Amino acid sequence: MKTLLTAGLLSLATTFFITANTQANTITPATTLKLRNFMAAPFNGNVKIEWIASANLLNGWFEIERSSSSNGNYEKLASVPLRKKEDTRYWYSDTDPFTGDNYYRIKLVDANRNTTYTKTILVKMDGTHLAVDNLFPSIAQNQVNLQISSGDDSRVDINIIDMSGRTFSYGSLQLLSGTSRYPLNINGLHRGTYTLVIKKGDKVINRRFIKQ
Repeated sequence: MKTLLTAGLLSLATTFFITANTQANTITPATTLKLRNFMAAPFNGNVKIEWIASANLLNGWFEIERSSSSNGNYEKLASVPLRKKEDTRYWYSDTDPFTGDNYYRIKLVDANRNTTYTKTILVKMDGTHLAVDNLFPSIAQNQVNLQISSGDDSRVDINIIDMSGRTFSYGSLQLLSGTSRYPLNINGLHRGTYTLVIKKGDKVINRRFIKQ
């Protein structure tokens, strides 16, 4: 009888140990929510906001926020739920922007309710908005792509400056209101680091790239 009781206790202890050990080794997968290519630009009197995002779980969302100043109080304009796990393009249109300065950012809320914020984008609703959303690839051989947003149909001058300060005139581009992408041929440049200079009136924007 004593032998059977001892065996039973050993069996119970072994079972408990295995169960506890199994629970200790259970790993909760990390939650990821990634956002890129965040853009905001005037379009037909509204502000069009776009971004690309991916996640490993779908229990998250985005909150579009706006303020009239960079360090002011941000208000939530809308919540946009995650639609797919793979890279997906999202968009939102602010149909009632402020006259003048509008600062936009996106709050990311993942499946574990962790929050992060994007950079802040300034959109001027007075016809003077001009912003380079992207210049890619940063290391290129024959062509770079300029993604630029404008508050109106206008023309900008394009120059390219090398590290020694020499300027190569690229001519001008006719921009359309909203966000557009323009391919720039750099095949004639020697290898090195260059600065792309976009000028519209007294506003100048610089972006750097490398020619292989």
